[in-house]
Amino acid sequence: MLMGYMDCHAQEAASGDKKKFYIEIVGEVNNINRSLQVSLNLGKILSTRTGLSEADLNRATRELHFTSMTDAMNLLAVNGWTLEQSYVVNSNNRPLVYWVASKSVHDPMELLDGFVPKN
Repeated sequence: MLMGYMDCHAQEAASGDKKKFYIEIVGEVNNINRSLQVSLNLGKILSTRTGLSEADLNRATRELHFTSMTDAMNLLAVNGWTLEQSYVVNSNNRPLVYWVASKSVHDPMELLDGFVPKN
């Protein structure tokens, strides 16, 4: 099973009042059928900054299905995210693939572009 984990952290950006956020996607290969499934977790910071409940954010991102890490990163890229770093860690004889991306925004709601349908 591939678990995707997005952890967003805010940092002051150099351009005006924009804040820079980071997202972490973690991929794990299923040893039984060698499949790779990607899901995303937007983390607690977005629920506190957007007013949306953490449960709503998690439910919306679980509905996204990716066939590869590249598929997930392409969704991020078309919505303004930039890949910052990637690395692999072995955990219990399973490789975990980490990709970290960033996006600078004025309003944290912009981070949800591509993840949560707009009302």
